[in-house]
Order: sequence, then C-alpha cells, then structure tokens
Amino acid sequence: MSTAASITDAPGRGRRAVLVRIPLSQQEIADFVGLSRTSVATAYTRMRQRGLIRTGRSYVAVLDMAALEALAEGGDPGGGPGGD
Repeated sequence: MSTAASITDAPGRGRRAVLVRIPLSQQEIADFVGLSRTSVATAYTRMRQRGLIRTGRSYVAVLDMAALEALAEGGDPGGGPGGD
C-alpha cells in the first residue's frame, strides 16, 4: 500500500490542508482495520461534520490537524459527548 501526503489547498475549500492520497475504498479500509464499511463511513461523516477532514475519491484532506490528533488521543475536539 502506498500513500502520499502533501500540504496543499484543500479541494473546494481554499484553505491549507494536509492532503493524504489513499488509493483504497472505504470497504478496503474497513477490512484493513477490522471494522465494517458502515463504521468507516460513519467516522468519516462525523469528522467531516466537525470540519476535521474533507474526503474525495482516493484522498483525505486533514483540515484541522490539532483537533484530529485530540480525537485520536480520546479527547473531544468540540463535538460534545458521543461525537454528536
């Protein structure tokens, strides 16, 4: 598996982001990490709604690295209990 990351303008947003090219479908990501495709889709949706990421075909643009790191460490980047 090969990925590439670069700092660029987020597609459709006009602001800086870390763009990670991921040549995998949501199903392939789910299989890789041992989750259902629905779980991956739900996680992507919640992160998009919080303004942490923007996704497209074969990429994830990280819009708020600090908040994404806080979420990964079990913190709450402003989404409230349960992520809603």
